[in-house]
Amino acid sequence: MASIFEFVKDFSVELADLAARIEEKIFEEPQAALMQARLYNEEIVKLISEAEELETLYGLKHAERIHRLFRDNAIDEDLYMKFEWIRKKGNKAVHEVTDANVTDMLQAHRFLFDISVWYMQVYVSHTFKSPLYKVPVPMRSNTLNVAELEEFIKPYVDRKLDNMWADIQRQLEGVKAEKKADSTIPVTKAKRPLKLRFMNDVLLIPLEIADKPMNELPVTGSNYLLSELSRIGIDSLKELPDSLDTLHMNLIGIGTHSMEKFWEQLIQMTGTELITEQEQTGHTIQINDDVYSAFNDADFVVVNKTKKAAEFEHKLNKQIVYLLPNKQTTVVVHPETAASHFDLPEKPSYSTALRRFPKSGDNRKTPISYGYSFKFDDTEGLRQFLMNFSILSQMT
Repeated sequence: MASIFEFVKDFSVELADLAARIEEKIFEEPQAALMQARLYNEEIVKLISEAEELETLYGLKHAERIHRLFRDNAIDEDLYMKFEWIRKKGNKAVHEVTDANVTDMLQAHRFLFDISVWYMQVYVSHTFKSPLYKVPVPMRSNTLNVAELEEFIKPYVDRKLDNMWADIQRQLEGVKAEKKADSTIPVTKAKRPLKLRFMNDVLLIPLEIADKPMNELPVTGSNYLLSELSRIGIDSLKELPDSLDTLHMNLIGIGTHSMEKFWEQLIQMTGTELITEQEQTGHTIQINDDVYSAFNDADFVVVNKTKKAAEFEHKLNKQIVYLLPNKQTTVVVHPETAASHFDLPEKPSYSTALRRFPKSGDNRKTPISYGYSFKFDDTEGLRQFLMNFSILSQMT
């Protein structure tokens, strides 16, 4: 009988094969199956962590990934419980001599199915239709037919009442309390090192440096630049915009050469850490010069970059546009803006990368951010489209 995890091949052939091996061992070797279920669980959590870019600077352990995904709202309570239950049951199977319970493995099978369906709908295709879940049956079953077996197993698979489930529920309450406490703390750059961007490089600056008045920093030969920054209300590094690429346009008598000299001096300060373009390759979207110029001409600046999208903000009306890493130049517009000012494409685009756009459930359990995408064959067409947003500033 074909594996119920056949659809997993759409995002990982290795995980689909692992799921098939798990199903083969559920009844004959439940302990080995639980160990493999833990491995499947760990690998799919890694995929989510990579998609959400939780580990661009340092790696996380399996339990830490699950914790961070929930704290960062990438997964909900139900998924947190399922990830943790499989992780703990798998650890128990690894470290205990006694055989695992078949019903535990059947529960794990159902959880792995739910998790895989969720991943497909969120990260692969929001239109994916889940197959009907079916309880696996033993390859050698002489005493019970399939219907009788499903009826026998169902109370165990649906119970979720073992001691470990209750322990994880208590653990979740603690994590929720931490999360709530964090939400009451004003989000400021004081929580993490300041991150500045310039010419595809990223510089991490310790807080004690970022908070200092800039005229106290070892930035020599940039006095006029510092005076211009002070003129527009910027007296410390923490008050700079995230991206310095277009900052000179707001300053009088300052060009790109002065900005490059300023950036070099920031890099040379003790305690700062430079992340070069080469180190970011594969982690963030790359924008070619012509496309970047089109956004710049239309008064858009980059405010965030991930490997799934670049987030641009209009300097006047603060409209957000996302650039996707597609072969054909593709931008995604806020659904309300698209509906009010443009001819809507037939279907919306869904992606977790559209972080500042509204979310839609679309009859699915987990809502995803969405907008409307517009494709362009040449840079001039993109530039003319983006120029429309300057007109929108007069309407908002």
